Amino acid sequence: MRTPLMTCLVLITTACAAAQPATPGAPRESGLVLHYPFNGNAKDLSGSGFDGKLVGDAKIVNGALQLDGEDDYLTAGKTPGEKIDLSSGGTMMIWAKPTKKQGGLVAWCVDTTYPGARCMLVIDTYHGGANTTGLIADGVKAQGFGGFKSLPQGQWSHVAFTFDGETIIAYLNGVAVTRNPQELMPVIKDVELTVGRALGLGAPYFHGELDEVRIYDRDLTGEQIKSLYLREAQRRGKDVSVFHRVQVKAHAYPAPGKIVAAFDCRAMLPLPPGAVVIAELNGQRGQTPAAADGEVILDATSLAKGAHSIRTYVQAADGKRIGNVTTTKLNWPGRDPAFEGIRVLNNLCWELLDAKNPTGEVTFRLPVDRWVWIRSDAPVHLGDDEIAPPEAMRRLPAGEHTLRVTGKVDRLIVRAIPALHHAVYGGDPHLVKLGPYDWDFLERNGLLDNFNVMVAGLDHYRRGDAFERLPQWTAMGRQWISYKHLPFDADSTDDVYKLWTNTAGFNNPHTAGLIIDEANGGDLKVYDYLTEAVQRMEQQPQFKGKAVNPWCDILYSRDRSTRFARACLDGGADLVWERYYGEEESPEMLRTIMRRYMAALMPNWEEVFPGVTYRMVIALNNCSEPPENVGYRPDVDLKVCMDEQMLFLANHPSMFGIAGTQWYHSGYSTEEIIRWIGKLNRHYAINGERGRLSQDPYDLPHLRNHDFADGPTDWELRPVDGESMRLDSMPEYGQKIQGRFFGGLGGREERVTRYGDTFLTMTRREDAPNVLRQTITDLEPGRVYSFKMLTADRQDLLGGVSRKDLHAVSIQIDNVEQLPGDKYSFQEMLKSARPFGAFTYKKRFYIGYHWRVFRAKSETATLTVTDWASSDQPGGNAGQELMFSFFEVQPFLPE
Repeated sequence: MRTPLMTCLVLITTACAAAQPATPGAPRESGLVLHYPFNGNAKDLSGSGFDGKLVGDAKIVNGALQLDGEDDYLTAGKTPGEKIDLSSGGTMMIWAKPTKKQGGLVAWCVDTTYPGARCMLVIDTYHGGANTTGLIADGVKAQGFGGFKSLPQGQWSHVAFTFDGETIIAYLNGVAVTRNPQELMPVIKDVELTVGRALGLGAPYFHGELDEVRIYDRDLTGEQIKSLYLREAQRRGKDVSVFHRVQVKAHAYPAPGKIVAAFDCRAMLPLPPGAVVIAELNGQRGQTPAAADGEVILDATSLAKGAHSIRTYVQAADGKRIGNVTTTKLNWPGRDPAFEGIRVLNNLCWELLDAKNPTGEVTFRLPVDRWVWIRSDAPVHLGDDEIAPPEAMRRLPAGEHTLRVTGKVDRLIVRAIPALHHAVYGGDPHLVKLGPYDWDFLERNGLLDNFNVMVAGLDHYRRGDAFERLPQWTAMGRQWISYKHLPFDADSTDDVYKLWTNTAGFNNPHTAGLIIDEANGGDLKVYDYLTEAVQRMEQQPQFKGKAVNPWCDILYSRDRSTRFARACLDGGADLVWERYYGEEESPEMLRTIMRRYMAALMPNWEEVFPGVTYRMVIALNNCSEPPENVGYRPDVDLKVCMDEQMLFLANHPSMFGIAGTQWYHSGYSTEEIIRWIGKLNRHYAINGERGRLSQDPYDLPHLRNHDFADGPTDWELRPVDGESMRLDSMPEYGQKIQGRFFGGLGGREERVTRYGDTFLTMTRREDAPNVLRQTITDLEPGRVYSFKMLTADRQDLLGGVSRKDLHAVSIQIDNVEQLPGDKYSFQEMLKSARPFGAFTYKKRFYIGYHWRVFRAKSETATLTVTDWASSDQPGGNAGQELMFSFFEVQPFLPE
């Protein structure tokens, strides 16, 4: 998620030409500008004349470049732009056989910065070689991409990428693995080209063998890439049968009684419409529509222990098989005996006890360390702890527990539930009229009943009453963890130890430790200090019961960060894994992204940290407003998007028993979203529901063409004159100014990175307002809705002026009842998201956020927006240019 890289690769004009080895005097392949076959020397056989020079102890042995990872590499010198010009597109490819996972493959780079990485393929050593990445840059900006994953040691892999100015396509072993919208072109003139060395991303020198370096000044087709791969594949020990069969990995999940057959059909693409992937196991047959990748989930509750085989294949719509059958062996250990007699409601919630009219002592068994939710209509006792009605939560160790009933109880229910984090206490909204999100807000809206772990509010996001509420919260049987940063600039273990122990999280008797921000993995030396500090803290008796819980990305790469994660787990911590998803174009795409970048990675976590699922808090993202907004599509209902994410956690086998959930964070959210999180927690984690909470559609039907991406379609435009209204666009406006945050998972694959860059500009006139109008449709009479719109001063944006003045506009919604109160009707100026032009993190641009909440009277209403403050008052200077976009109407959750 934080690793970028890029490579260029092109092929030949015809399959016949591709099949011919390059030899001196042979016709030059179309677009081939550099070719090192290493046939006993480092000569360039493309015809460009860029013969390589071996540096250090680099050797050419058996037709390959051998490097020792210390200081060996090949240099082609600086690249003259007239001979190698990638300004119109390109392709880069190489065969690599690493002995150690480190160093550059092919690289044009000038320094260790991202803008200096002009065109590169490199192993990301910062993450222990867990990623092979590509990166292109123009000297000012950089764009990274992945998909190549970790190259296996001691085996040949073919790595390539193409770009044409619009799309970057990454290929691994002849198969397209990712497609990324291209944002810039590489600038390589007068930059040194090296093979086996790259600056940045850790250890610079490759260790192992490299061969068949090819660079083209055009983008090759997928068939051309495949043809070049197949020329070499078999002699390098590659399995070429994957082009005729499904690749399958089978994962057993004993607790929920499921087997997941994860398939990859990318080498078989394209497949005909209507094709399906079928998986057969012991008489059971499951299927799903064929796609590049996916999964078939099989029921294993009645499957006998022992070895089994899964048969997987593609079937056409007419019932005929496509390609060959793949047989995958799997050992099924049987259902987890720890869950015998336990009623599993969903992945998050398991019913341990449901007793009517209980008396005396009642026991229940908890299969793993976990929170429990107890509901009783009269007081009961858990040891010396009195559980007051109607409900309570407690954190308990695995094993048998006894409740003592001393009075009349009609019904007693005990359920195992996850940790339910409120992040963060003290994180008030940027929209100040909607706050503060204090204790009274949480209590008034019933949210205290739907969380059991409070995050922050003490050392960070300070709230005045946090230390007062802390003992009150822990008296309720809940936990409070304090926030602290992760000190990447630390010079010693002592530095880290002092920083983390000098906190309320470790000094206050009512806290359960720290949550730290954030451990993104890698092999940095500082992780040794972090690990040693955590181990030292664990040894101190005064810190018993306190832990360091890291917000984190991938920590299973077997590097220094892996040792740090293990130290945290040994100290009793949970890992808080950040999985931030945005409003994808459809719920199906959202589920695909969650499967690829969360569910499919859980077996990797379990391989390195067995049982870690029970210690994994999944941190999702609820940022609904600028400057960080995963609700970036005004045509999607964010509450439904959030619902889909909880639905996935509650039902996908890989998520069974996760330690907890968290939504990050309140400061970027409306109060409605915070209240919605409470309802999601209640629905899935406490009530144990398997179906979606919301009945609303994912796509919002009320407005159309929300950002003028389709020109004036669906809008009535009434300009004062021919120049007072115009449709416009600005690169990166949606992301960097409005803060449309695209989730960040899986690089930029299948994301619309330019979403939100279109808008309508109105130039205010003195004599009359410009008018914009659209009919709001599909409303439900009596239901409450919200309206949102964003504006910006175009002249200020282009001129580098940071001005917080409100924008003089009017908003009228006819045939509705406007809800009374300031928090239901306001304009607020919000800071822009990221540096843009003359604006920096210290000098921000301001955008106008416009908000209305109304009750529908009928199925339609009329929205009218003007650039005057009212019908007879301009309210602002003539000539001011205001940019209008992000028009959104969606159902509102009233208090």
